[in-house]
Amino acid sequence: STKNKMRVGITRIFNKQLSRPSVSIMDRAFATPSFNYPPSSLFINGEFVPAENGETLSIVSPINGHEITKIPNASTNDVDKAIASARSCFESYLVSEDGWPNTKPDERAGILRAMSSELTRRLEEFAWIESMDCGKPINESRGDIEACAQFFEYYADLISKPETLNPTNVACPEDGVSASLRREPLGVIGCITPWNFPLMQAVVKVAPALAAGCSVVLKPSPLASLTCLMLGQVAQASGLPAGALNIITGGPPGSDTGIYLGEHSDLDKMSFTGSSVGGAALLKVGAPMLRPTGLELGGKGAMVVLSDADLDTIVDWAMVGCFLCAGQVCSATSRLIVDESIVDELIARLVSATKNKIVMGNPIDEATNLGPVVSSAQQEKIQGFVSRAGLDPRCEALVDDSHWPRHDEGCFVNPQIFKVHADEEGDWPEVWNEEIFGPILCITSFQQGNLSEAVKMANDSPYGLGHAVMGTDSTALSTVSKRLRAGVVWENCSQPLYPSTPFGGCKKSGFGREYGELGLEEFVHHKTIISANPSHTWKWYN
Repeated sequence: STKNKMRVGITRIFNKQLSRPSVSIMDRAFATPSFNYPPSSLFINGEFVPAENGETLSIVSPINGHEITKIPNASTNDVDKAIASARSCFESYLVSEDGWPNTKPDERAGILRAMSSELTRRLEEFAWIESMDCGKPINESRGDIEACAQFFEYYADLISKPETLNPTNVACPEDGVSASLRREPLGVIGCITPWNFPLMQAVVKVAPALAAGCSVVLKPSPLASLTCLMLGQVAQASGLPAGALNIITGGPPGSDTGIYLGEHSDLDKMSFTGSSVGGAALLKVGAPMLRPTGLELGGKGAMVVLSDADLDTIVDWAMVGCFLCAGQVCSATSRLIVDESIVDELIARLVSATKNKIVMGNPIDEATNLGPVVSSAQQEKIQGFVSRAGLDPRCEALVDDSHWPRHDEGCFVNPQIFKVHADEEGDWPEVWNEEIFGPILCITSFQQGNLSEAVKMANDSPYGLGHAVMGTDSTALSTVSKRLRAGVVWENCSQPLYPSTPFGGCKKSGFGREYGELGLEEFVHHKTIISANPSHTWKWYN
């Protein structure tokens, strides 16, 4: 097929580039007529424009350390312009019935569907750039871009239902008085997104915000911004009004673009996905403004494995839960808590599967299912965890590093499995407690049949994003699910999420929800209208 020929051609181009570092990867790849070169400009007020100061950031591929391209390093004035554009677009409803917030839901739905279609048309191009930019295997990137198209489609369908955004009547006990609840756009939304799912983490904010009639200023991570900039092309091709979506890029390093955006007083809400430290900082700067902030933060998910679980199924889901995206997933279930009666057998099967089924390498290669991590800094951080665990008597490494191929370039991290236990004081090793954000899985056991012990171990974490429980006894599954403290609990699986399923955390994993109807509600202002008949009065002072 044409798609398969394109994929083969892209892979050949990349493989040739590995031996020719003096030639730009992008220049060689985008000799392919089907592809467009990613924008190297900011997207403000419907147009691509350079950064005011002309400064750029070098984008380096984690695959081999070579520069892919450069992106603008936005100044504070650029941020001001983007927010002013969004504000002008949003407040157009005050002077015109044709303003973006006043558009009928069906009209906005049409634009969202056009954006979905454009992403689908360019899926292969977006997926390839995503893999080059953040290092994830091409098949994972294809799944991410397909999901992005589905999110636009989902929110288009949702707002097309009359009951979603149309006013609803509210019962009033007083004769001559009626009430209704209106759902209106919240305003100008600032979005700061991470590098592990670059486009998807942006779209899960942008799609519902646009569906609600808000305008958006998006600031992606400087480590992976390319597909987010390409989203501006999608907006242009789909007829999105100027100012409804603005995209700015920049540091750190080199600038305080994200910090300045977070501190800006002309945003009606901030929506942030990232570290718990970053989330706390945004709350602090937003507090004096009493500005709402949605936070989707870190995690240290557990998978509780009951004695009657199917071991082959567990192996597959355990690997998905920790090795997908090279373990750089906030909801990763990287702590396995296994009934002691099956732990040894599960470990044997899991170690064997990890050695035989993980294929590390060039993420553009169709066979690869574990690519590099996003940057050399992330690589060093993960390797530091592994090195310290190797010196900790509470940790036993189960996979010999010599099993994996040697990578002389790129930000590759060997997957590892640690069998861990607490010491006599009840303290657990660092790799069990801390969010590593890498392909590192930890396993421990609980007393046979003791569900309370298993739940206590799972909940013994400052995070509460996603947990899982595996088994065939429906009563035991339900018992554990109810007791686990997390925004999402998976039963007999790990990581499935869909546009319709709300996602978010508790404790230090944040608050607010993305995905589903609740994701739309995050960008809706609820206004109560109470209306009395013209001649109605209380006659209070008569």
